[in-house]
Amino acid sequence: VAYAGHLEAAHRKYLAGDFVAAVGEYRNAIAVRETSAALFGLGRALAGARQPALAVDALERAVALDAQNADAYIALGQVYAAENRPGDARRAFARYLDLSPAGEQASDVRAHLARLGGRSN
Repeated sequence: VAYAGHLEAAHRKYLAGDFVAAVGEYRNAIAVRETSAALFGLGRALAGARQPALAVDALERAVALDAQNADAYIALGQVYAAENRPGDARRAFARYLDLSPAGEQASDVRAHLARLGGRSN
């Protein structure tokens, strides 16, 4: 199975709530080709599987590969917030707003920032 097949299978498993199986498929995809999209998926799946440290690692690699991956910044901010890292969460959410100020999730991100005591504009 090629990269796209692993990525598609991982996404289906993630949506079904089978985070552990999704992690395996995302890792298979990354073994074929490490991309920001696959690392973003892996990070979300790891967060869902309650492995926040590994989720942060994957998401930080995702944004290192593609600094324009706005969705990865949201996921990173959520994991940071859940791990009581408000400064890191604020920076991740602010970066999302820099990239996508009118994006689909911008109002949710602003609400997260307001709760964290960060900028909301």
